[in-house]
Amino acid sequence: LERAHILAPSYKGLEIDVVYDSVKNYFDVGHPSVPSMGLDLEKYFSSIPHPEDHYYWLDYKNLTEGNKVQSCSLLLSLVKKHHLADHIIVESPDPFALTLFTENGFYTSYYIPGFNIETSSERELKNYYLEVKSQLLKSKVHALSCQASSLPFVEKYFSGMDILLWYGKETKDLDYFLSLNYLTKKEKVID
Repeated sequence: LERAHILAPSYKGLEIDVVYDSVKNYFDVGHPSVPSMGLDLEKYFSSIPHPEDHYYWLDYKNLTEGNKVQSCSLLLSLVKKHHLADHIIVESPDPFALTLFTENGFYTSYYIPGFNIETSSERELKNYYLEVKSQLLKSKVHALSCQASSLPFVEKYFSGMDILLWYGKETKDLDYFLSLNYLTKKEKVID
């Protein structure tokens, strides 16, 4: 909550890792490799002054076919309560489960794992492309999300898709500034 209070006045967008707890029916804010603090997404939204003035990228860590209906219903109620209808991105590596969120009006993004395009063989790239394409054809999502280093692959093979990127290094090195320079020259880039 402290981080949200510090960041909210300066940033319009906040990325939040969430894990759905089907037993207690709540979204736990946190990353699975770190022990839970027991912070409920409902409490998180309630603690931010004017939550409707912000946008939220929910990195849904455990979305599955088994929990999609219950969790989508809960998220719909949170969105309604806090007036966040057009302020949520739901991201997951499970595009099939994301389809229900898309159908319920959420902007969705299929997280594709990062890989090193420079060291991948043509066969590895083709197989990866075919796997992602197959997942997209069988699901409904709005965007692909990946590390900035995967941008050349996504632009080449999925140029018609919306792309959500992040830069994973804590220090801003030359790669960061080169990526930023490249992106700012692109059409339709929103930061």
